[in-house]
Amino acid sequence: MIRTQAAVNGASKLLSEGKLEAAERKLAEARRLILEFPTSAKTREGLGYTYLIEADLRLSQGRMEDVLEAFAKAEDVLSQDPSNREVLGRCLRESAITLADIGFVPLSLKYLDRAEAALGGPGDPAAGEVARLRRKFEAKPGVLSDAAPEDELADVDDEMAALRAEIESSFDPAQRAMSSFNLAVILLGKYGPLQMQEASALLKTTFDYCMKRREIDKLAKVLWPLCMHRDLPWPSWLGPATETAVKLVRKKGGPGQIANILYARASWLHIQGDAEAALALTLESLAYGDEDRRTTASSLVRMLTANASEGARELALEIAVGRHDVELVVELLESARLQVLPRPLARRSDRYAGDSVIGTVATVAATDTTDTGRIEVAGGSRVRQTSKSWDTGPLIDLDRCLSLVGGPDAVWWGCWAFEERLYWAVYGSGVSSTGVMSISPGTRLRALFDILEQCCPSNGALTPEQLLDGAYCRSASSEEQLSRDFGEAFIPKPLKDLMLRAAEQNADPLSLVLSGSPFALLPLPLLGVGEVPRRGLIRLVEAACIRIFPPAVLVEHVAHHRAVTRWPLPLSLACVDPTGDLPYSRRVPAAAEVVLAGPSGVEGDTDIDYSPATAAALAAALQHLGPTHGSVMVYAGHGYNGNLSGDSESGLVLRDGQGLPAETIFTPKPDGTPGIPFPARVLLGACDSSGSGGAGAGEWFGTTAAVLWAGARSVTATNWNVWDHPFTSWFDAELAQQLRVEQDAARALRNVQLASLHAWRDGVLPSSMRFTRAAHPHECYPVIWGAYCSIGVL
Repeated sequence: MIRTQAAVNGASKLLSEGKLEAAERKLAEARRLILEFPTSAKTREGLGYTYLIEADLRLSQGRMEDVLEAFAKAEDVLSQDPSNREVLGRCLRESAITLADIGFVPLSLKYLDRAEAALGGPGDPAAGEVARLRRKFEAKPGVLSDAAPEDELADVDDEMAALRAEIESSFDPAQRAMSSFNLAVILLGKYGPLQMQEASALLKTTFDYCMKRREIDKLAKVLWPLCMHRDLPWPSWLGPATETAVKLVRKKGGPGQIANILYARASWLHIQGDAEAALALTLESLAYGDEDRRTTASSLVRMLTANASEGARELALEIAVGRHDVELVVELLESARLQVLPRPLARRSDRYAGDSVIGTVATVAATDTTDTGRIEVAGGSRVRQTSKSWDTGPLIDLDRCLSLVGGPDAVWWGCWAFEERLYWAVYGSGVSSTGVMSISPGTRLRALFDILEQCCPSNGALTPEQLLDGAYCRSASSEEQLSRDFGEAFIPKPLKDLMLRAAEQNADPLSLVLSGSPFALLPLPLLGVGEVPRRGLIRLVEAACIRIFPPAVLVEHVAHHRAVTRWPLPLSLACVDPTGDLPYSRRVPAAAEVVLAGPSGVEGDTDIDYSPATAAALAAALQHLGPTHGSVMVYAGHGYNGNLSGDSESGLVLRDGQGLPAETIFTPKPDGTPGIPFPARVLLGACDSSGSGGAGAGEWFGTTAAVLWAGARSVTATNWNVWDHPFTSWFDAELAQQLRVEQDAARALRNVQLASLHAWRDGVLPSSMRFTRAAHPHECYPVIWGAYCSIGVL
């Protein structure tokens, strides 16, 4: 064991000296030596140590996914022997710190609970350190306001006193450096410019320590306050400091580390008034950030580690909006959604498969991705120009994709939110405008979003009773007032003016293409555009044909599916109430050729032949049709999401609890064709089936994206949970027939939504609205029909 211990110590020493490749080789040697001995508590302890060292190594390389996986492996092996309790406690404590650093505080606190239990009672010094970490994480330093509760302020004062004591008494330079950083963050968050001098000195202490040891991962963290507090009077030492850090990270850093430090340098340049240089660095930072996210398999890890990249995007947008550079704003908004398609999914055996929760975080919705595409607008990509020496991903023409989705006269409306600002751009059909809206507390738009949270099912925590009592369902007048206010505050004026002019002239509705996750939160058809004489309030569904824009890389893929040429389309397949617990989802659309149903059967007509709605039966029916078959498929049942809405673990629920996840739909045959193909048009009448909010780094890997990838040219889906209700039954059946006869799927949806709006607003049911029981116009709830959206290409 002497050689083994020497190898472990050697790996640790090499890592401390910044010799990462040599440390990795020494770690491999240590593991080989350990595995030569019979398995015992001692060998497991040694193996656990190697994984802890590997976690530090991967952190130094900026590979967060591998950091989490190394901690998980250490936890698994150390948990097997009670005698390794102390080392396990250290592992759990370091895991908690890492989780807190990437913003996963709830799970971090759970790991601290376990660490405290492993390290002993309150008198144990190590357990005392864990208790201090708990106070730090629960206090959330840096985000307190004057309105914070007195007990929270007292907790922060206690934390500051403890950090000052550590700085004064600790003989460990690393401990003093990190305590200095933590104290600086609290000072900036609580006092801002009033404590700038002390905070700056503390940050410089930490920066100098990290530079001396070449700890790139910590350098980015130390410079983060500069990015988050660009309004503060930062001292001049940060100029040469950020310049030196950039030189170091370009030589030794990974893509994510380069992105973070370029962003810090750009922030400094922007503070100094050099907007041109700041913009160039933020665009380069975005390119490196995309490269880092592309090589991260887990959607959840991509989301948790995207903060710096999103901050760089916000800075670039601030500069571009200030210059009214609409084309750059459009490129930045569309590229906020990682432009990737999943490759055949990684085998689960190649990924972490243990019991650790932190290991699960590292493997949530794990996918392999192709090269990251770059958006070009009006024939150029500014991000590619700044990184063309190494960035070789495909270029995607947004103007062409816009035409594919909305036609030659389409208008693109993009929207993206960061912190308390909402950036937007309107582009196409002679319109070119951009701007930014504040959604900070006290603003009108923030107040409207707060109201929305209390009355729209996009807030999944609301009960049916709360929704029925909310502004969208209580009455037509309360809904109209909220929709009027929201449209007035949210729809950009140039777009509003364009639609109002068309409405006043009774012109065709605008082909409006929407891009961005904020749109997934709103009942878009209801938004008030403005008043027109003798017509009153015009809604967005009246003024426009609304289309959701998938990521441009997916648009390009879908455009290669063969076009439909014969009308009307047959309704080739209906899968209704597969689980047997949705009584109003059993209605079989007229003219359905193949019907699959759950154990409760179908509604009404017992002469309808149907087969069990199992996963195997659905797959067989779809494979019989083949990809992009010229027909309509209807699914009316439960949908489910994985850990993130819109990720590859979302899917459709079938009979006997079976599921059809997006990752299965995304998996091709050996010849590259879809393993489970879908026809040209698909109606997914399932809860939250659109995935239009994206997941991870904004990529679309959810159910709707998978169905589009596997052959559909258009999918009509929902943005939130939809009630199983008589009106839903009518809506889906009517929509299915419209999708058969209307050559534009978005117009088909618009037709049914307009009928629903008139019934809700006018209080008169159209003759076609024959529910399965007595119905009232006010049961045409907007939270049902407002959830549906059309996604795909013409």
